[in-house]
Amino acid sequence: MLFLIDLPHILEIIVGFSKKSEVWIITFKVMLNLLVFSLLSSAFAANWAVLVAGSGGMINYRHQSDVFRTYKILTKNGFDPSKIIVMAYDDVAHHRGNPFPEQIFNVPDGPDVYIGADNIDYKAENVTVSKFVAVMTGNATAAGGKVLESTSSDNVFLLFSDHGSTGLISFPTGPDMYVDELQDMFSEMYNKSMYNKMLVYMETCYAGSMFKDIMPTNMSIYIATASDYNESSYAMYCGIRKYKVCLSNEFTQGWMEQSDTGNMSEITVGNQFEVAKNFTLSSYPQEYGDTTLKTDFIAEYQSGPILPPELKTIHQMITPPIRRREGGKRVRQEDAYLSYLETAAAEDPFGEEAVEYHKQILIKKKEEARRDAIASFFGMIFPDPNYATTATSIDFKLFRRAVTTYQSICGRLNEFSYWSITRILSRAVADKKLTSENFSAFESLLRQLA
Repeated sequence: MLFLIDLPHILEIIVGFSKKSEVWIITFKVMLNLLVFSLLSSAFAANWAVLVAGSGGMINYRHQSDVFRTYKILTKNGFDPSKIIVMAYDDVAHHRGNPFPEQIFNVPDGPDVYIGADNIDYKAENVTVSKFVAVMTGNATAAGGKVLESTSSDNVFLLFSDHGSTGLISFPTGPDMYVDELQDMFSEMYNKSMYNKMLVYMETCYAGSMFKDIMPTNMSIYIATASDYNESSYAMYCGIRKYKVCLSNEFTQGWMEQSDTGNMSEITVGNQFEVAKNFTLSSYPQEYGDTTLKTDFIAEYQSGPILPPELKTIHQMITPPIRRREGGKRVRQEDAYLSYLETAAAEDPFGEEAVEYHKQILIKKKEEARRDAIASFFGMIFPDPNYATTATSIDFKLFRRAVTTYQSICGRLNEFSYWSITRILSRAVADKKLTSENFSAFESLLRQLA
């Protein structure tokens, strides 16, 4: 009964009339957006999504950009906006360093993907580990806002885009999230029957370390990561002068284009992983959890109802797909900050951004000296290409204590220390070179280096 109206005739009228009145069609598109979402909301209530950009600042533009574009892909495909929860610092669109105020781009010369502050549920200091866990486990009291209200009949899609290192992922405010905390969150969701099936995309460095030899295969959760447990993932569209920043991330760009331009009811989860994997030239994407979900169609996680062809055509008119463009370069996440600084400084060698570039180079050298001193204390060299730590070999309690202690004495980890310090400490804990017995000596070293 929902679609008994004469859609073919309406479409013919719309297309014909749009040629005569551009103003009218723009107005009508807005009306159509409201109509389509009204129809979809009443017809479909099975999918939920949580989209997390776990960073802040212009230097991390790409994380918010990917999350915002994903939001647009989901809603374009009929996903009920009321069942999408977005966590993003929301500082990039308004940042004084943004050359296009109130706009965010995901591909060179592409459309603006900013979704507006009203569609972001958790911003600034509310993008934290505790809020994320509360959202995912349906704890509205702890979250203080919108949370998953999914049931055992519903599917959940989770995108997490941010920095990561061995055994942890980052948030812009407060502590990091460690492997055991992430696994406990999934277990709580499973025990509370909060989903039927769950699809997780993890766009971070060392993402495999959050799941390798840890993630159960019997929880109906399929996870695809942008990187293995021992490597960086890569940013994309970097070094373009008019943007300055990296616009996107390599692995995410691979699957987003397929979801944006393809037919979700014909694309399987396994096929999407292979497409994204083949597009990712610089790291080695991995998969974990319940791989039987690979035969599911992407529509089961990233869309609303399957639309009649005529209504789908109308909706495509409103929000045309974004296609991949050429331009820029692919850069290791660990080098993305320097890429941004170099690109910004190139505009004016004597300007404010050039001064900032040289200032940050000095900070980088200081962090490298501190890094080398800590590595030497544990009898290591860094980087050591022949060594990699898996999260299963880490005493999480001691590792967390080490990272927390470092930050309390030497300051919050930054773009020049985050990966090196966390990897050195994870190795020191795994190899028992840092123990409870010698922890005080480690603290004394940090005070000398602070």
